[in-house]
Amino acid sequence: MAAVSVPLPASEDVRAHLEEVLESTSFRTSARSRQFLQYVVDESLAGRSDSLKERVVGERVFGRDPAYDTGQDSIVRVKANEVRRRLAQFYDQHPHSAIRIEMVSGSYGITIRRLESIAPDSTEPASSRRLWLWIAGIALALVLLAAFIWSRNTPGFTSFDLFWQPFLAGSRPILLCMPAPEAFRIYGKDRQELIRAFRPVPPSSPRPAVPRDLPDVRIVPEPGLLVGLGDARALAYLQAFASTHHREVHVRASAMTSFGDLSAGPSLVIGGETNQWSADLTSGSRFALGKVDGRNVILDRRTNQPACIKPHPWESPASQDCALVTRLRQATTGHPLMLVAGLDHYGTYAVGEFVTSPQQLLPALAKASADWADKNLQILFKVDRLRDGIGPPRLQAIHVW
Repeated sequence: MAAVSVPLPASEDVRAHLEEVLESTSFRTSARSRQFLQYVVDESLAGRSDSLKERVVGERVFGRDPAYDTGQDSIVRVKANEVRRRLAQFYDQHPHSAIRIEMVSGSYGITIRRLESIAPDSTEPASSRRLWLWIAGIALALVLLAAFIWSRNTPGFTSFDLFWQPFLAGSRPILLCMPAPEAFRIYGKDRQELIRAFRPVPPSSPRPAVPRDLPDVRIVPEPGLLVGLGDARALAYLQAFASTHHREVHVRASAMTSFGDLSAGPSLVIGGETNQWSADLTSGSRFALGKVDGRNVILDRRTNQPACIKPHPWESPASQDCALVTRLRQATTGHPLMLVAGLDHYGTYAVGEFVTSPQQLLPALAKASADWADKNLQILFKVDRLRDGIGPPRLQAIHVW
C-alpha cells in the first residue's frame, strides 16, 4: 500500500487531529512540548509562519525576555528537537493517520499533509503475487535457518557472540546515542558561596542556607557541551568493540536524535537520566528508569519497588551504584536496540566494559533461561564505588521475555 499527497486538509480537521496528537502518550507527559506544538500550528493556520523565529518562540512560548541571548539559551532549539522526536513517535504508533504534522529540521515552521492510501499499480493477479511472496518467504526462512544453525555449530561461537549477533549482522551502521546532560556554568566572584551551599554533606550535618543575595553570580546553561566521565568511558568501549568487528558507527547526542535516526538500523543507547530516550525505551520492561519521591531509581515493575535508588545530589553519595542492560531483539524502531545505563556515573562507567567483555558478560548469560538469545533480555548488576574506580560487577537479576 502506498501513500500519496492530496489537497491540504481544512483547518478544523487539522485542529481535531492536533488535539488527538496532544492527548496521545507521545505528548501527554510534556506540557512544554504541547505548548510548543500548539503555538506553531496556530501560527501556521493563521498564516503567520514567517513569524516563527527562535527569539519570537522563546518569548511567546517559554516566557523569555524579548532581548534574551539565543546563543546562551538554547531552550527553543532543544525543545524543537524533542517535538520532532515526539511527532515521529506518534506517527510510528499511528501509521495510518490521514493527516500528518511535520516540523522540518532546522526550522520552527510546520508542514501539514493529508495522506490517502491507494492500491498498488500492478496488473499481476493478486493470487500470483501472494504465491511468489510465499515461496520467497520460505526460501528466505530456510537460508536464515541454515545460517543460524551454522553459526551455532561454528567452533568458538559462544553465548557472547549470540548476545551481539543481532547488532553485528548486516551492513547498516550502528547508531551510538550519547547522553545530553543538563549542564550549567556559574560565573562571578560570589560563585563559590553558591557552590558551597549545594555541596553534599553527611546526613547528620546541617546544610548551609542558600544565600539570598549574591549580586555577582550568573548561571549560564550550556546544553549539549559536557559529557560525564562514565558516559565517555562507555562510549569508548562500545565504539572500540564495533570497530574491531569492522562495523561503521555513527555517534549522535540524544537531544539531536530522532525516532527516524533510531529506526535506520541497530542502536546502542548510553546513559540513564541524561539520555532523553532511556525512560521511553524501558517503559514496557520489567526494570525501568524512573523517579520515586524525587529520587532517580531503577524500578522493578514486578514488585513495584525500587531495585536501586540514587541519593539526591546534595545528599551523601552511595557506596554502590547499579547498571541496567536492556537488549531488545526487535524494538519499536524495527531494529535491534540496546540500552546501557548506570543509575549514576559509576554504573555507566562499568556497563560499557560489562557488555563488551566475555569474562564479565558470560557468567551473567549462564544464569538466563536457555532461550534467551531469541528473546528480549535485561541484566541488572551492582558495582562498589572505590577511591580510584569501581569494583567487579555483581549480578542482581536477569529477566528474559
